[in-house]
Amino acid sequence: MRYVWLVVILGCSSADSMGADSGRDAGPDPDDAGPDTILCDEGGVCIPRPCEFVEYFDGEPESGLTFEQADLTGASVPLRDGGIAYAVWGFQGGLMLQPYLDIPPDDFDVEPRCAFVDINHGAVEGIWGRTGFNQRVEVVSDDPIVLFDLFNFESADGREMDLEIIVRTETWARTTGTMRVTIEEGPLPR
Repeated sequence: MRYVWLVVILGCSSADSMGADSGRDAGPDPDDAGPDTILCDEGGVCIPRPCEFVEYFDGEPESGLTFEQADLTGASVPLRDGGIAYAVWGFQGGLMLQPYLDIPPDDFDVEPRCAFVDINHGAVEGIWGRTGFNQRVEVVSDDPIVLFDLFNFESADGREMDLEIIVRTETWARTTGTMRVTIEEGPLPR
């Protein structure tokens, strides 16, 4: 009977007590800030991502912000009020919007060029959905950045949704205003 209890006790020990050669994942490091706040190079040198600790402008956003998106063929088209919001079935098993963040470098007053993007939308009628998604991004080139907005896990094809995108930097905030869009879904463009 003692041997049975000994096996049970060893089977319940933590991964740390099994030694480095156990081959088991010890789980997340409580001192690690996570993938969103730490950036490591191939040599193992890690630094905080520059846009994680920026104090973003918290005033009322100005109107006039516009966004492009890819249609189901991959062509760039406007994301606008009364138009279509192209949604793709993404790698997480849900529907995603993929608007392009395209801010001219001259619109940034300080370096690094950081933006906090808040994508807000109402739930699609009759089905569950996320009501918001936000991302911090560093604009490192003049090329548009594809954003990802996972908003639903059920088909929403042909349904309408209210959508607003707000972008904040350290010195300004801009909004698209609320847009009423019709969802058209399809596969990821190739």
